[in-house]
Amino acid sequence: MRYGNELKILIAGGGIAGLTIAATLEQRGMRAEIVERAKNYGGVGYVLGIWPAGLNVLNSLGLRSELERIGVRPGMYYAARPNGSALIQAKFGEFSAQYGDNFYLGRAELIDVLRKAVASPIHFGRFITGLRQSEQSVAVTFNDGTTAEYDAVIGADGLRSETRRLAFGEVPLTYHGVTGWAFWTGIDIGSETREIYGPGRFMGFYPSRERPCCFAAASAPRSAPDDAATRRGRLEAMFAGFPEWARAALNSSTDPTIWHDDFLDLRMSRWTNGRVALVGDAAHALLPSAGVGASMAIESAYVLADELSRAPSGRIPDALRRYEQRRRTRVDRVQRQSRQLMWMIRPRNPIVTGVRDSVMRMVPESAFLSMFKPLMESVV
Repeated sequence: MRYGNELKILIAGGGIAGLTIAATLEQRGMRAEIVERAKNYGGVGYVLGIWPAGLNVLNSLGLRSELERIGVRPGMYYAARPNGSALIQAKFGEFSAQYGDNFYLGRAELIDVLRKAVASPIHFGRFITGLRQSEQSVAVTFNDGTTAEYDAVIGADGLRSETRRLAFGEVPLTYHGVTGWAFWTGIDIGSETREIYGPGRFMGFYPSRERPCCFAAASAPRSAPDDAATRRGRLEAMFAGFPEWARAALNSSTDPTIWHDDFLDLRMSRWTNGRVALVGDAAHALLPSAGVGASMAIESAYVLADELSRAPSGRIPDALRRYEQRRRTRVDRVQRQSRQLMWMIRPRNPIVTGVRDSVMRMVPESAFLSMFKPLMESVV
């Protein structure tokens, strides 16, 4: 069945980017079909930061009141050494007043809000196993053996995208020498953001409406063994020199398993191939060091949907190329910044760590906040 302007669009991935595309298309009188590999959404994910440009897109979808209800506006930011001595203190409020609101909220909460804004069908437990393009359409094979044809296929299926592999071949991810963990905690930090920097070690605490989240990181070889059964004990030992309240956050965690993955990002020479386009982490995964992956996915999803909504079927490849042209400069800039911020986590050498700490202590609040200007600027 075709909707709106007669385009038949398949979105692979029902996460933040995929749902944003679907909701934006529906505003333009169109519908897409969404396939999602997971059997259901469940409670996957931790705290996300939504920055002004991404927030503007969500506002345009009529979601402002829900975001106000579930989001937390960040207040004070503190960075410190493991011994508790301060490195940076800054107020986000004044900066937000200049550029617009930003929120912390849980990924599952944002998914729930977006899902309510989407009427397009979502097929859980279904994913693409084959793609074959012609000038007029894309023939898709699914995991259940069924096939269908579409005017466009959008890969919004994450960092390890199967759509990307099928349309572009194997594209290597880049490891940046740091591995990370995440878990919900029972400590109370209000609206504060707290980060602790040790030699090759990091713990960051971020608020959400229900409970704070901790992201921990450490320098490590890629794919270093990290057995889930012994993970909690190893983290307790790894961060033994950190403040008691930070270690208490780990002990207060009720997560049955603590999430773990290496810090990987993705930079591709192109995001489109004929009638297939990638978006979000499938196209331009960012390191978590900048905390903007969700907002960048929302921005890109909006631009992609905007271009698709104005394109007849015969001009789909042109529309997808315009989407990439509109987004490439900003994405590249923010990705470079996320890579540059890794220097704050990675050093293990005490001398290098000492230099890092000295530099952080000398940075004025205004200069520190100015680093976030590219992230705060509204571009869509």
